[in-house]
Amino acid sequence: MDPFTALGAAGTIATFIHMSYKLISSTYSTYESVSGMANDDEQLGFVIEQLSRLSGSMAKPTLDENDAEMAMSSVALRCHSLSIKLLEILRRSQTQDLHSLRQSAIAALRSKWHDKEKTELKKQIDDCQECFHLQLSVMMRTDMIKSLDKLSKIGKANENELAALRRHVLVLQRGVTLSHIGKGAADELANLFQLSNSALKSITGHLILENLTFPEMRQRYGTVAKAHSETFQWIFEVNPRKKPKALEGRTLFTTWLESGSGIFHIAGKPGSGKSTLMKFLYKNEKTKHLLNSWAAGRKLVIGKYFFSRSGGNMENSTTGLLQTLLYEVLEQCLELVPHVFPKEWVRFEDLPWPISLKLHLDGDDLSEAFDRLIEHRNLYEDRCFFFMVDALDEFHETYVESYKQLNTLLSSWTTKASEIKLCVSSREPEVFMDHFRGPQGLKLQDLTEDDIYKYVKEKLESNSNFLDMEKPNNGADELISQIILSSNGVFLWVSLVVKLLDDACDEGDAFEELQRKIEFMPREMEDLFDQLFGSIHESDRHQSAQTFAIMLKLMANKYGLRFSLLRYSFLEEYKADPNFASMPDFVSQGYLVEDEGALNARLKRGRKQLYKCCKGLLEVIESDDDPLDNDDDDPPGRLEHMPLNQRISLVHGLALEYLEREDISKDIIARTQGFNVSGAVVQTYVAELVSLNLRQPGCDDICYGSELEEIFNYVSKIESEALSHELIAALHNLNKTRQNQEYKKVDFIAYGRVNSSLPCMDNKFAVAHCAAFFGCHKYFTASESSSAHLLNKYIENGSLALVAIRKLRAGTTILRWLFQHGCSPNQAVLMHSSGSLWLALLSQTIFRDKFWDRPKTAEAILIFLEFGANPDMSFMIVDGESDDKSKKVRVLPPPPIGISTIDSSYRFISEYIGKDTDLFEFVCSKGGRVTLRDFIEHEQPPQMDSILSLVDRNLRAPQAFPGTISDGAGHVSVGSSQQEDEEKAAGDEQIQAELGADPVPSGQVTSTIFGRCTVTEVVTRLTEVIRNPLATFFLGALVAYWLTLFMHS
Repeated sequence: MDPFTALGAAGTIATFIHMSYKLISSTYSTYESVSGMANDDEQLGFVIEQLSRLSGSMAKPTLDENDAEMAMSSVALRCHSLSIKLLEILRRSQTQDLHSLRQSAIAALRSKWHDKEKTELKKQIDDCQECFHLQLSVMMRTDMIKSLDKLSKIGKANENELAALRRHVLVLQRGVTLSHIGKGAADELANLFQLSNSALKSITGHLILENLTFPEMRQRYGTVAKAHSETFQWIFEVNPRKKPKALEGRTLFTTWLESGSGIFHIAGKPGSGKSTLMKFLYKNEKTKHLLNSWAAGRKLVIGKYFFSRSGGNMENSTTGLLQTLLYEVLEQCLELVPHVFPKEWVRFEDLPWPISLKLHLDGDDLSEAFDRLIEHRNLYEDRCFFFMVDALDEFHETYVESYKQLNTLLSSWTTKASEIKLCVSSREPEVFMDHFRGPQGLKLQDLTEDDIYKYVKEKLESNSNFLDMEKPNNGADELISQIILSSNGVFLWVSLVVKLLDDACDEGDAFEELQRKIEFMPREMEDLFDQLFGSIHESDRHQSAQTFAIMLKLMANKYGLRFSLLRYSFLEEYKADPNFASMPDFVSQGYLVEDEGALNARLKRGRKQLYKCCKGLLEVIESDDDPLDNDDDDPPGRLEHMPLNQRISLVHGLALEYLEREDISKDIIARTQGFNVSGAVVQTYVAELVSLNLRQPGCDDICYGSELEEIFNYVSKIESEALSHELIAALHNLNKTRQNQEYKKVDFIAYGRVNSSLPCMDNKFAVAHCAAFFGCHKYFTASESSSAHLLNKYIENGSLALVAIRKLRAGTTILRWLFQHGCSPNQAVLMHSSGSLWLALLSQTIFRDKFWDRPKTAEAILIFLEFGANPDMSFMIVDGESDDKSKKVRVLPPPPIGISTIDSSYRFISEYIGKDTDLFEFVCSKGGRVTLRDFIEHEQPPQMDSILSLVDRNLRAPQAFPGTISDGAGHVSVGSSQQEDEEKAAGDEQIQAELGADPVPSGQVTSTIFGRCTVTEVVTRLTEVIRNPLATFFLGALVAYWLTLFMHS
């Protein structure tokens, strides 16, 4: 062979070797992948699949399309058609057997065969996509500006909105490269960036605010009685006819509001109306008007906190005080959040998905944050702060904190900043009277004589029997004066006595008898309570004790179960049959649903029974505002059309102290032997909800959903199996009232309990889903009887398992029960996301930092794997838009089973994982790609050996592909069509024929081709040689030389 021919042969052989290397590299990439495709095809397929889905949804025509929408639909339709063609080509290049090297080689060759066709289709799709984006940008511009403006003002968004907003800001930060852009367009882009950034900051601020809320934040304030008509007006009115002390108190207080500083102390006897006055002052516009004079043009920020002795720790501690005031200040001044919580602000800003992140702030964190607020001198140039703190005496003293320390803390605020002043109230212990001694204060009982006169006069004159009663001239005024003198200015004493007089008038007592009753009425509150309690008729004592027992239990619960007048009225049915709401025909009886007359009659009878049995120690409060609702976005009057707008409450905090007195408590316990308080609570709760007419406008039963957690707590703690079944039967009756609804959307609504959520289906709470969410396993085990069919559709569509995953700490036994009864871990869930329950579990646990430390995580993963969860999953590093900072981990999950019929606004499934995670660091350390098994080994979680054993077992087992069906026990059958299999087999045979290869069993491929070398070693050695162009040329020359020798021989 002459030199030129040898050189040409060397070049040809070098080209052949380079092409062979690419083919072998592609074969190895396909062999190692979980999708059965080479890396390039896999990445292309993912992008085109997303584009196909988007364009397909945009291509659907509607009746009211405008010209722009029609044009976009046309472009979308073309883009969708091209995407389908390209996806079909990629599908043909996918191997069926992930563990066959021969099949991987065939798939790689098939992919190379279609390179030209793929490139052409990709170019056409890119052209369509560019046109599509242009049309879409024109359409979205106006809507985007409106949405961003709304977000920047409201500052609240769900996770999808936040993700879209972050992407939008990133694009605007990087800039838009156009060949021709006018000044107007540039100004518009700058405005969009400013608006987007403002909206993002507003959302971040509100996320931190949400972490400051707690369930009882406004509960005490909400239960304080509204001031009676025209009472407390003296504190603002200039009326010469008022008593001198009232006029003096008015001048003192209004002058302090308008120009004073420091702390103003309102003292008073128990029951004198201090909390009612504080609530009156907080709501009154005249308070703000006078304070604005003090503010002198600065922004006035007002906050409040009402201590409650009977409440939880957050209602009677400095922690609750600081957290509440910080929330109320920052809610009005969102721009201060970065100054008050600088570390938390940076942490939230750096996270791609901070919505689900919870801050854990202790007392020291809150104290430091409040110090930053009051010590930041620049804050006071434009702002001043006014705080109202009620009932200092109801602060819970501990060995660490005392009343003296509380007084010192409050005084330090006004000492550090003159732009802060406080109005506080308390009873009259020396510790408060000494500390706040001075001119800036008043004693309430000395100033309310006129108010008491108005109140008593109005109440007595509203009773027709009193008006018709024979009495001496000026007898009414003399009676009222007698009440005022006996009351010592204590409003609570007056209200109780007036109720007794009103009752006496109805019973026909003479005027002289009314005077004698007042004369012999005890002057001290505790003595008065003794007289009222002792006046309950013996025949009513047991019903009285039962009512007090229910009231005390409801007050002791964590989340504030309400005791409505309607619920109280159902105690008659409960006494007749303790299982009345559990009866199979209970729902069909139609309790009061359509009969407003029967409802009103029941409520009137209930009100009379309450007074007869409790003698005024309990009262009915009528209010359309729900004290459990902490959501400021909800309009007032949430309970306007609900039975809960008439609620039973203790007449005063003093009544609680009385009922908890040892002798009274023993009497109540003795008279309620054999009476199951929990059973009464659950049965009457169900009866009230079943009686609701949900079709009535304004009837929203979500306000009842917040009580369900405590209901399930009661059921879970009951030891009697028979009683548990009866109560669960009642809850099933409640569920039946919702069976006519086809639930399709799982969401979580915060109501009453901020920082926690209530699972809802289409904005109506579903009892079964709440049971799964709150971990009431008894609800499901009892459902294996006649009521099991009610849960079938929720089991099959995966919605019950989904809400159980959302709150794993409530227990994992429910997940096991669901899988045992037909649910599959690989079930497709969420129509907008191609993921399974298994992927949802991993997204909610191990994809997040420190979730392995939670005891229920490993337990849940074991249960999923036990029932056949597919662990054939990997993670790879992918680039963001342009720079290295946007790198993230892409999750490559196995395909789910079936088609989902439910959706959710909550982000259950993560397709990408951010940089601030252990998983990201681990994938980077391993070259950019790892399997789920690799990650589990790296994390070394609890019960790792058991988890890995099940992972290996499931990897060896046949796994499900789209279209497969589960048998409910984790076993699946492949549902791919026979036609697809035949087409792919025919393609394989064609390529084998072109190669001239005999069929080789896949297990022998490695040893046949490479001998003892592994695939990795072969590829590594070829890579070292062929990546060097000079080495490739000399290798080609060497092969040409060998060929020459062979030909000559």
